[in-house]
Amino acid sequence: MVLDVHRRILCLPLPSDLEKPVTKRSGFYRWLLDQTVSLILTLGRVEVQATGLEKINDLPPFLLVANHRSNFDPFVAIASCPKARLAYVAKPAIFKIPITGRIVHKCFFLSIDRENDREALKTIKKASQLIKEGVVSIGIYPEGTRSKTGELLPFRNGSFKIAKWANCPVVIARTTGTEKIAHRFARRHTKTTFEVLDVLTAQEVSQMSTWEIGQYARSLMLGNPPQPHNERRLEENDIPRSV
Repeated sequence: MVLDVHRRILCLPLPSDLEKPVTKRSGFYRWLLDQTVSLILTLGRVEVQATGLEKINDLPPFLLVANHRSNFDPFVAIASCPKARLAYVAKPAIFKIPITGRIVHKCFFLSIDRENDREALKTIKKASQLIKEGVVSIGIYPEGTRSKTGELLPFRNGSFKIAKWANCPVVIARTTGTEKIAHRFARRHTKTTFEVLDVLTAQEVSQMSTWEIGQYARSLMLGNPPQPHNERRLEENDIPRSV
């Protein structure tokens, strides 16, 4: 049935209004996104082991932050958190992909222009608005780009302004194993993990600087006990990059 639906979508003309904002949720496109994610992971022989999901039960829309190891990271997160209606801040090229661009646009994924700070700021504000209005939860990667070595890259702490402006929780997660998917896709089984490490409440977020949020999240992702935040740093490079 899913494959039949995909064949039907392939016959549709590409929309000319991908730059126009989506005004309401589409159950069909959300279902199509979830089914597409499931299909890709199944065809790729990817196993997802998710833990800590009890921390986000009954949680209002939130900002999800995680390490970034692969282009498959959002697939694993969406598959792990189907009730969250996750949407991502993504690079413009994703929206130009036939079919995929249509689906993610209809599911409130947001394009960010990494070369234009003013336009990027508009994207951040839009992301916070979507969370605040209860439309979707937003996922970002504060490293700003994929780590090719597996080591956690420096954070762009401006990412966390989304949560502060939306007055929402921050869900901190860690993903492992996704960097192996591309090389093994459909040929070998790949085990991945998605672990919800902690949740900062909206009140906690409001009392912390973006640097403090970043340091706390980074410590958890590295598996280190969070250190006391007894100093503040200037928040530089405050515009986040894309998926």
